[in-house]
Parts: sequence; structure tokens; C-alpha cells
Amino acid sequence: MELQLLPVEIQEGNFLSFQSELFGGGWTLPTVPLEVDVDGFRSCNVTGGVAVTHMASNQTIGVDPVFLTPGVHYFIVDAADDLLVTCESGLRLNVTVKSGNCHVAGDVMCSDRGLCLTQHAQSDYTCYCCGKYQGKYCFQGLLCEERVNNMCDVISCNNSGVCTGNSTHFHCACLPGFTGSHCEVDVNDCASSPCVNGLCVDEVGGYTCYCRPGFHGQRCELDYDECSTNPCENQAFCQDLRDNFTCHCHPGFTGRHCAIKVQACVSHPCRNGALCEEVSIAYKCKCAPGFQGSHCEVNVDDCEARPCLNGGTCVDRVGGYSCLCHEMHAGPNCQYPRHSTEADPLSSFRTAKTLNPSSCPRPPLLPPITQISTRGENLCLSKPGLPLLLRGLV
Repeated sequence: MELQLLPVEIQEGNFLSFQSELFGGGWTLPTVPLEVDVDGFRSCNVTGGVAVTHMASNQTIGVDPVFLTPGVHYFIVDAADDLLVTCESGLRLNVTVKSGNCHVAGDVMCSDRGLCLTQHAQSDYTCYCCGKYQGKYCFQGLLCEERVNNMCDVISCNNSGVCTGNSTHFHCACLPGFTGSHCEVDVNDCASSPCVNGLCVDEVGGYTCYCRPGFHGQRCELDYDECSTNPCENQAFCQDLRDNFTCHCHPGFTGRHCAIKVQACVSHPCRNGALCEEVSIAYKCKCAPGFQGSHCEVNVDDCEARPCLNGGTCVDRVGGYSCLCHEMHAGPNCQYPRHSTEADPLSSFRTAKTLNPSSCPRPPLLPPITQISTRGENLCLSKPGLPLLLRGLV
């Protein structure tokens, strides 16, 4: 597997630290650097790795000197709770720690007459003396005539950098993506947090953004339109959300995609024994006789037409009415007078069967009531032979 980070060389005693990447929005992820062996480094396997800190942190993590003894060390940064922060994303570091042989105890580096440097093939840091100074620590000696006329003769620039110099100084002109006195440092192109909604992985001369779900674009700056695939059915309105969507259904439909037709009659909206019928996305109630209204909730007022004659009182019933007649009238609508030149209106009731008087209402201040039934009708009498109330069909 190709390694995503170039090896780093530091001098024994130098500090090494890991700092969590700052994402767009100003948030960071807790990470745990682990030291692994070379096989684990190449295969991205942290099994058997040793954590350089006791717990994950989103702060700068300093590496203890016990992990930075002279030699080659391999580190992998891992965040178990985030799929973007993985070894495969490039969070691996190959650190070579070299001993320093640039000064004697108590003296300044290279006697302050040179630079303490190393080359890739060297096993340690040594002094590169300035001007006519030579020697291990650049002490002025007897070999001044052997001074270096151009520092580029002993200095090489890494990563195809171009060296220019003279007897006392040198300068490496680095290619894009590199910096440092010897062009040995890969520029951190992620330092400016270019990935708005994702993880930035530094590369040579650039970077790559690994976007959070729901985002895309070179800098993860674009939000996917989850409504672009028309997920909502039955002409529902789709509202785009971050990595999600919501369907606003028309009446009569439900479900995440508004694909389920609501069974309007399941809730039994029709009352008083009415029949419920599904009509398109709604319902219609077919009312039983005597009821009306959208849900058959209204009892029809059968007395509204004033069917009771001769001052009779109308009592509304379900699907009909009853007339309470005065003493001098009888009949379904109190239309029969008690004294008439016509034939006796009660002559047809001669064979009537007397019923329970308790089923006849007794108006105030009127004599006791008797109920008879004949020809399919109930007739209430105030006393034998006198009609008072015709209650309707039996």
C-alpha cells in the first residue's frame, strides 16, 4: 500500500506532537496516536499498537520521549468513532530519530559557526560549517585554506529543490507543496481548513476532502439535493434536509413517501348507523332515515313542517313524529274532531285491543289515559271511548 505521508527526520531531544484537524464549523475529532511495528504501519493494523496517550483527545497531543529514542518509529492516528479518521485516509507517520553530534556539552550548536543538519542517508546530525570554519564542531583550525566556497557543494535540497548559495549561506528553492531549509517538510495544505463539511487529508502540493454524508464538491461545500430523485409519491411536496428529506403528503395519503392511501372509513366516522363509502381520497356517509349531516350526526326535525293540526303538539322522533292532540281531536295529525256530523271516527276501533296504559304519556291536568291498537296504529284515550292521542304506526 502506498504511504500517504513522507518520512520525517528529527534530532534526538526534539519534540513531536499531533494536533487534531480543524473542520469547517470549528470542530475537531478526538484522536489517539499509536506506535506500531513496520508491518502494522504498512497494513494499517493497530492490533498490538501502543497508545501514546491514555485517552482520546481533540487537543494537541505531545509524544513522550520514551517513544522517540534513536531509530525508526511508526505511528498511526486512529479515531474509532469516526469512519473518516482512519489509517487508510493517510494518518500515518514514519519518524526517524537521529542522534545529534553537533556540539560538546555546554557549548552552542556547531560553535555558532555552522548548521546542524542531516542528510537522508546519514545516521545522525552533524555540523555543516560556514565560511572558512571546519572541524567536527566548526572550530577555527589550521585548515582554513580548505574552506568551502559554496555551501551547495555540501548541502543537498530534498524533494527536487534547487540550491543556491555562497561560502557562508545557502538557500533551497522548494517545489510547490514543500518547505523547510532543505525542502524536507511537506506543506500542510489542510492548515487553512479548506474542507467545509468533511475531513482534509494533506497531499504533496494539495489536499483531498473526504465529505460527510450528504455533502459533495471539492471542498465538501455542496449539499446533495435528496429531493432530486423525486422520492415523494402522489404529488406530495418534498423538503430537502441535510442527508435526508421529508415528504409532505396531500390529504388521503401517508407514509415516508406518501405512498400509502389512508383508509378513511377505518375510523368509523359515520354516526347513527350510517354507511361509510370510500370516495377518492375521502369518504361519504349514507345516512339512515331520520338523520342528515356530513357524518349523519343531525336528527332530522320532522316537526319543522308543523304536521299536527288543531293545536296539537308535535314530538320529533327518529325518522318520524307523534302528535299530542287536545281532548276534542284525534288522529295521526289530530285531524279528527271528537263531535262530527260524519260517521263516528272511532267506529273502526270497536274491536281494538286494549294495551298497557303505562305506554301512553299523560299530559298535565288531563284525565287518565288508555291505549288501544287497531289497524296497525296505536291510539291513546283519556277515558273509554274518547280519543286523545294517535301515536303513529306500530
